Amino acid sequence: MGMFDYVRVEGYDLPGLAPELFEESLDRSSAEELSVFRTKDLDNHLGVYVIKCGRLFERSHHNRDLGYQGDLRFYALESELGLAEERGSGLMEFRARFTRGDLEWIKSVANGR
Repeated sequence: MGMFDYVRVEGYDLPGLAPELFEESLDRSSAEELSVFRTKDLDNHLGVYVIKCGRLFERSHHNRDLGYQGDLRFYALESELGLAEERGSGLMEFRARFTRGDLEWIKSVANGR
């Protein structure tokens, strides 16, 4: 499986997911509990990143704004999101586009592809 990073999305509705899924984990302290999604598009050192206020921040460096440019793909298993009973055990994948550090959009990637 290899290394990856964690991604948390705050303040944005993700296509096909209820906002309540994210409210419960806001007060938890470990990286895995604070972060619902994973990505291989960043440093792959188990870092924690947060998409909020239209920007991408690295949480471990006092919320350093990365000024990220490009597409960021992030994913989670439906079972990790508590959706396995209603949807199965597939992958929920999203793509966020950043231009000059600003979030343009977040879209669902159909069938995790």
